[in-house]
Order: sequence, then structure tokens, then C-alpha cells
Amino acid sequence: MSTATKIVQGLAIKRNNTAYHGRRKKCRSCGKIFTPRIPDDLLGLSFDSQTQTLASYLKFVCRFTTPLLHQLFTGFGMQISYGELTTILYRNSQKLHPAYLRLKTTGVYKSAYLQSDATGAKRKQQASHQVEPQFLHILGNRTLSLFKITKTYNSAITTMLLGKHGRNRIYVSDDASPNGKKLVVVRKQLCWIHEIRHYLKLSPRFTCHRQKLQAVILQWQELYGMANAYGRDPTREKKDAIRQAFDRMTATTIGYEPVDTQLALTRKKRRRLLLFLDYPFVPIQNNQAERDLREFVILRKISGETKSLAGDRSIERHLSIIQTARKQGMNVFETLHGLLTNTLPLSALTANIV
Repeated sequence: MSTATKIVQGLAIKRNNTAYHGRRKKCRSCGKIFTPRIPDDLLGLSFDSQTQTLASYLKFVCRFTTPLLHQLFTGFGMQISYGELTTILYRNSQKLHPAYLRLKTTGVYKSAYLQSDATGAKRKQQASHQVEPQFLHILGNRTLSLFKITKTYNSAITTMLLGKHGRNRIYVSDDASPNGKKLVVVRKQLCWIHEIRHYLKLSPRFTCHRQKLQAVILQWQELYGMANAYGRDPTREKKDAIRQAFDRMTATTIGYEPVDTQLALTRKKRRRLLLFLDYPFVPIQNNQAERDLREFVILRKISGETKSLAGDRSIERHLSIIQTARKQGMNVFETLHGLLTNTLPLSALTANIV
């Protein structure tokens, strides 16, 4: 007779209280009183490390609001207040600061290229209740995410965020003013999708002009396909074909002034648009940075504005560690818990960054 095995998955979700007992003792010689030692991660709090990690995980991975967190924990019989939840999240943010600095230094240094973008953020001052506009920046690639909230968004801020090592890496971005001529980088690859959008925004009135514009857009689409294929299998023949097709397209005039003007502007960006031909591992679009920002945008819509500078730092550190771990295929909860309890070395977070 053969046996059958069936594995049923489940979670043991229940309250788990632990009591720490100890006696105060007085030194006979000096009179000093010694108190019993409690684990460092429990000082000032009455919640174990698993609960503290779970609070950050639910807040920044599952996008729980503070009222929902409070409802979940109290639903299992825990006695916890809104203020204690906020304290847990802020303390976790402070514990993640060394890991964040590791990403900012070693992570950027190990990166072969970097992508950047920004989106709007807001902070509501607790005293005045005034809402101040801010910007959340993403700096990263397919194995790294580094977030930073600033009051302004310009080339000086981007240069500062890149740092010494970042400015020496290949930089992938659109051609907006914060990424313009004042940005201090050695090599820049412009996003092809943003460049093509300049043509898609044109709206000719006459049919003949619309047909000519459509012909240029079709050339762009064909060229974009060739560029993508080159990244997967770079050869000398493909490299020459892309350059010739690009030069041929941007050297033509179709008789419709807005398109001719845009083609001339594209031709001036030739070196920055075709940089990937010498570095095939570099993407030709900035979609990765835009996808990385989407997680914060959803979180912002659910939870609203931050309330303090400490809240800004908490978002930066949590999202940076969570996204970096996810990109590298690491278990997010275990990574957070290991960093918060000092059982995971910081090097594990940057070991696979390329």
C-alpha cells in the first residue's frame, strides 16, 4: 500500500506575551544598585521584535494605515495605542539608518549605471496644519533602490544625491531641466521613450502633415526595436545599422516645421541617445525608475501626507530597503527583521548589486 502526503499551509496567529523576571541587587562594597538586563530592542517598549518588524512590514509593504494597524493588533488582544505604533515605526527607521547609508555608499559604488526620477510628495505641519510641497527622488537600477525626499527638484539636488561615486556612473534619465546641462555627470544616456513622446505630442491639422508625422513615428518604433535587440545581443553589424538609421532619420526634413525642428533637436542629442551602443548593459529607457516611484505614489494616496521630518526619513529608509531586497529576490520580512535585530549583516543587502 502506498502512502499519500498532503501539506496544509497555515499561520499561527495568536497573542504571545513574554514576562522578563529579575531582581535588583545592591553591591556590598560600593552600594550601587544593579537592575536586571532586558534585551536592547525592548527598551522603552513592551512589544517583541517580531511585532515591531510586522508593524513596518504591514505599513510599507502591505500599505496599512495606522488605524488599520491599530485595529489588527488590538483585534488579537494586544494593548497598543496609536502613539506606540508611531514610536515603533520611528524607532525602526532609526535602526534601518545604517543599512540606508550602506545603500547610499557601497550600493551606488557597485552600480554599473544609475537611473533617476522624482514625483511629488507633501508634508503637513502639525503646528500650523499647512501642507508643504516636496519631492521624492529615486536613484537606482534593477538591483538597487535609494529614495530621498527634498523640498526642491533641480540639477543641484540631483547632483548632490548622486554623490562622488554616482557622478562617475552612467546616468540614465529623461531630458527635463533637473537632468539638463547643469547636472554634473560623466556619461548620460537619455531615455528613448521620453524622446519619442516629443513627437507623439504633436497634433498636425492637415492630413498630409499627419501622414508625414506618422511616417517619422514608424521610423522611431522600428529604431526602438533595433535598439532593444542590440541590448540582448550586441554585434558590430547591429551597432552600425542603428547609427546609420538614426542619422538617416534625423537628417531628413518632411516639410512640416514642428517635426523638422524636433528632428534637429534630436540630432543634437545624438551622443547622449546613442551612448548605449558602447555600453550594451545600459537600458535605453527610464521605465525602471518610474515603476519604482509607483509604490510610493500608491502609499501617498492611501496614507496622505507625512507629518514630520522623521516621517520623511522613515519612508526613505523603509522603501529603500524593501525595494532593494525585493529586486534581489530576498525575503522582505526576513530582511527587515534581520536588519532591525542586527542578525543580518549589512553586506547582504549590497552583495548582489551590479
